[in-house]
Amino acid sequence: RIRDARLKSELDQSEIAGRLGWSVASYGDLEMYDDEAFTVPSLRDLVRLAEVVSVEPRVLLLGAEAHGVQRTFTFRDVAERVARRVADSGVTVAELGDEIGFDVQPLLDSSEALWDYDVEALYHICKTVGMDWVAALPDSPTPGK
Repeated sequence: RIRDARLKSELDQSEIAGRLGWSVASYGDLEMYDDEAFTVPSLRDLVRLAEVVSVEPRVLLLGAEAHGVQRTFTFRDVAERVARRVADSGVTVAELGDEIGFDVQPLLDSSEALWDYDVEALYHICKTVGMDWVAALPDSPTPGK
């Protein structure tokens, strides 16, 4: 999907890599290996890529069936749910992070830290706290949007 979006945007790999501040090889891997879209770019970089190729981030990840899906959870909502989970369950932040597989302390310090996580982390965090990760995917690289 990422390669198709790039081709439709009539940009070559080096142009996209340059706009993102990535190496051409790193960007090429993103097109070549499907799982890279979920595990390599931060959410910030994923949204920036989506803007460059004029495709919604959800569509880049999930295909046309995700077109028009609305964002219903903000990063603040996710952080609040994580904090509530810690408070209600009696586990420490470190224990919850171990359960999720990602350190969630930065998210509790500032919900904006979620921009630095990848999609896989967003998925696991949301799943653990009972939220739809697709509804938490950002549409804009601007914090708070």
